[in-house]
Amino acid sequence: MFLKQITVGSMGVCCYIVGCSKTSLCAV
Repeated sequence: MFLKQITVGSMGVCCYIVGCSKTSLCAV
């Protein structure tokens, strides 16, 4: 099981789990 976290910008889109199945806004 691969866990990848991608954050774009300080308040951008966050991708979790394979192929960025889930997309949500994250505040850093």
